[in-house]
Amino acid sequence: MSQAPSNLELRRFIEEIGLAFSLAGGPPMTGRLLGHLLICEPAEQTAAELADALQASRGSISTTSRQLLQAGLIEKVPRPGSRAIAYRLRDDAWEHILKGREAHFRIIRQRAEQGLALLEHAPAARRARLQRFVDFYRFFEQAFPRLVQEFLDTLESES
Repeated sequence: MSQAPSNLELRRFIEEIGLAFSLAGGPPMTGRLLGHLLICEPAEQTAAELADALQASRGSISTTSRQLLQAGLIEKVPRPGSRAIAYRLRDDAWEHILKGREAHFRIIRQRAEQGLALLEHAPAARRARLQRFVDFYRFFEQAFPRLVQEFLDTLESES
């Protein structure tokens, strides 16, 4: 039987998630906050607890949590017996991301199709670059709902 992870190992994990988010173009604090919410106990954390755990300013926590709330990845929950508001990761956070990407891909595809209409009489080679772009975005726009459903079906079959 393995030992419980040390605080240092948990901190490293959180920092690695922050680094992964920064490599994807996001702020490291976003990844760090999500990383912490993925593994913390209790699952609900107040802004003060998040600031303490992440050794970050309350302002940084406030800004980051507001962004994550708007993105639909975390939610506010009451802390029983307290007036404090806590944050926790939404159960459907990752599916929510993919659903948002689906809308994003649809908008880009629609704009690109407008470009194809503009190039209707252009040589095929000129249209080909844009057509591949449209095809790429159409593919993922159609694939995301299937992937989300497949994921949910997998979860259901495992429970």
